[in-house]
Amino acid sequence: MSIESGSQIVKRIKDVYDRDKQGWRVLAGLDSGGRLDFYIAHRNKLLWKLKSKPVNPYSYITVGTEIRDLNFEIFMKILEESR
Repeated sequence: MSIESGSQIVKRIKDVYDRDKQGWRVLAGLDSGGRLDFYIAHRNKLLWKLKSKPVNPYSYITVGTEIRDLNFEIFMKILEESR
């Protein structure tokens, strides 16, 4: 698992989305430090996590990763809770 800049990971997610626009889920929320967490899942096969921190009222620093080899039960729980 490698950390990428937000723009790199969003480009990879968009490439997958452009090939298949069905079966997407997004879960977002704030962590205890006020940073924004996004989980983006595609068809129970791919899962990405993005973390954003505001640097001023108008911009964020964002990093992300594709999560691989995730335990299937945990993955399904994340998807079910995002409904």
